[in-house]
Amino acid sequence: MRKMQSLLMAAIMVAALALTASDASAGFKLKWDDDTYLDLGGRLQIFAVSANDTSLNGDPSNFENRTDFQIRRARFRLGAQANSFMGFFLQTDVSGRDMKMIDAYIKIKASKALQLGAGLIMAPALRQNITSSGTLMTIARPSLTRKSLPWGLKSGTAFNTKSFGDSGAKGAGGVGLGVRDAGLTLWGVIDTSDTVHMKYYFGIYNGAQSGIEGAGRNDNFHYTARYQVSFGDSESKYFHASTYFGKKDVITIGAAYDWQDDLVKERANKIDYKLYTIDFFMEKMGMTVEAAYINMDLGEDVSDVDLSKSAGDGYYVQAGYMISPNIQPWAEYETWSSNAASGYGGHKTWRVGATYIVEKGHRANIKLGYENFTSDENIGSSNEDTIGTLLLGFFSTF
Repeated sequence: MRKMQSLLMAAIMVAALALTASDASAGFKLKWDDDTYLDLGGRLQIFAVSANDTSLNGDPSNFENRTDFQIRRARFRLGAQANSFMGFFLQTDVSGRDMKMIDAYIKIKASKALQLGAGLIMAPALRQNITSSGTLMTIARPSLTRKSLPWGLKSGTAFNTKSFGDSGAKGAGGVGLGVRDAGLTLWGVIDTSDTVHMKYYFGIYNGAQSGIEGAGRNDNFHYTARYQVSFGDSESKYFHASTYFGKKDVITIGAAYDWQDDLVKERANKIDYKLYTIDFFMEKMGMTVEAAYINMDLGEDVSDVDLSKSAGDGYYVQAGYMISPNIQPWAEYETWSSNAASGYGGHKTWRVGATYIVEKGHRANIKLGYENFTSDENIGSSNEDTIGTLLLGFFSTF
């Protein structure tokens, strides 16, 4: 009898969720009133990857081709709003066989211009750092977006599915924060007119709290400040999209500064992390363009070789165009110049591909792309400097 009651209750809940289904980005909502609700959603991204970046025969000097199927992201998210002032957001992700909590923060909204996120959240160091992974135009974020502190100060290859080992940060111990950081983010949107919208962020976070083994613990805070202004439509949410599939008419210009003092306690020198960026985003008449310049500095007294490979500067440009309501070809180019005397860590990358929209833009789509990654020096101990990757991706977010 109890099992029957439980099944009946579950059926009622599922029916209620189905009847209150909202748009693609909101998942399923169970509403009590306009200000009180539960929001349940998920994200699944499956990749078929073919890349010539592996030494299958045990000879590290030459690369061979590999073909793998990957679960890139498998997420459940739960949002809740107690009233118009306060709510929370939780999100899990599956990595291998383990599920972990990747987002967990309280949301407070005093007004549109004064909002707070408290907990484990993405710091707004770069525009792409606060671009939802469910809205990426060129399959993955540009590899340069991993140069910010929470993302580990490295670059990536094979559509960012692998770390570029020569880009350093190995000696920094626990520098990588797993993309999110725990702390407080104050942010808000100020509409000065119907077509001009200013947005600001200021965050204080735990940051990296461990250095090189044997060098002691670092307890300095990590700070981020970002300002942007949009002309035309507003990008009013905390997170952006890298394409709105032609649905917006907007130009956004932004800048950010990200820093933490005494990031790594080297045995000889103190290392202060600083990153600044300026970025541009435009979507008009079916055309989407995004570009950013990024400069990451660890000071001039970096004796750790791996850390010197991390620092440098670079830029990326990506563009897409809606040639039909369901098809968006796209391309991207990025380059990074390393501060290391050896030149290791520098690279150039280009991508081309297309997206086929199955249902409501980011709700369901299929992407096919090719990436050419070229290192300024031979990669690792190999005789190779180039990695080519062909990727077919299936994306669904609800």
